[in-house]
Amino acid sequence: MLYSMKPWFFWNGTTAILYALILLFISVRLPFIKKTLKRKQFILCCLCLLMYSSVDLLDLVHPVFIIQYLFRNLLLVFFVILFSNDEKRNLVRIFTKVYSVILFVSIIAYIFYLLDISIPYTIMRYEYNTGYPSFKNYIFLIIRNETEFFSRFQSIFLEPGHVGMISSLLLYVNQYNLKRISVFILFISVLISFSLAAYVLLILGMILYYLLKSKHYFRRVFRVSFFLCSAVVISVIFYVNNPDSVYSKLVVARLDYDEERGISGNNRTNSQFDYYYDKAFLQKNDAFLGIGDEEFVRRFGSGNSSYKTFIVQNGIISLFFLFAFYCMLVYYCLSPVYVGLLILYAASFLQRPYALWEIELFLFMSAGSILKYKYNDKLFDYYST
Repeated sequence: MLYSMKPWFFWNGTTAILYALILLFISVRLPFIKKTLKRKQFILCCLCLLMYSSVDLLDLVHPVFIIQYLFRNLLLVFFVILFSNDEKRNLVRIFTKVYSVILFVSIIAYIFYLLDISIPYTIMRYEYNTGYPSFKNYIFLIIRNETEFFSRFQSIFLEPGHVGMISSLLLYVNQYNLKRISVFILFISVLISFSLAAYVLLILGMILYYLLKSKHYFRRVFRVSFFLCSAVVISVIFYVNNPDSVYSKLVVARLDYDEERGISGNNRTNSQFDYYYDKAFLQKNDAFLGIGDEEFVRRFGSGNSSYKTFIVQNGIISLFFLFAFYCMLVYYCLSPVYVGLLILYAASFLQRPYALWEIELFLFMSAGSILKYKYNDKLFDYYST
């Protein structure tokens, strides 16, 4: 799960380590797999097979992609599907704690950096994508090695937006229980990421969660509406009075409207890609299966990221199977709060189509075992401890 977020120590030449860990996990877990599958497990495995087969279809001519397809995409996901509810709850608990510990140490290092306290560092690059600048590596924190107005918090991961996005989703799954230290750390990491998308996910997630979990619907609607209006008013007032502040420049200013591109923060794709998507791609048969990862990189390089890039790379058929897989998970859970998480994932997917990252996929697959028991006090207390 952590690997998919691209921490710096997994950047260059560590694929062999990843597959060694996958094989170790499979060999340890295999003896505990039941010989008979439940009906819902069988259906989910079939959907998973269809989903990854359509996603990887155009790239399976290379041996490396075949290995990834079999081990990382299929077998690993199959094993998580076969987890018991207790194992899924423990997976979320353990990852939340490990991730929050990493963030906590990174936040301490980030405070030292902001206070200009000297910390030794090395310079490193993300060789897989040369579109990124070099980074200052402080072991528990990385910072872009370029002149910026303000260095945003990104912990040990590739982008501040990645930290903000995953922390926002984890906050929802952990039911915004800020009394728990690990959850409070997640909340702080969202704030200091200064990611507009993360702020939107945070607010949207809180609205969905508190609306869907409450029996007092209209009271919750009033409270959430009041909270949302207050946040907007405070942001506008702060922006007007402090236009040069970090929050104003990195967050509020991205809401400015541009006649050509709409909201200025809507900059996830360039004009070349947008023209191809609107004028050429959707008019061809490529729209069904996509053009594949290699062809996408050859044509557009890096720097584009939205639901459109997923469709261009993988096709509409892959998008359909992805949506069907997630919807089937929700169907087998039948929890209104779980439906809210699906909506939150969809909102995140519009800007960052990372629904097949192990962290997002496994988190969603495991979240249902927590959220469907939201009215069961014993299980809620068990998870909250």
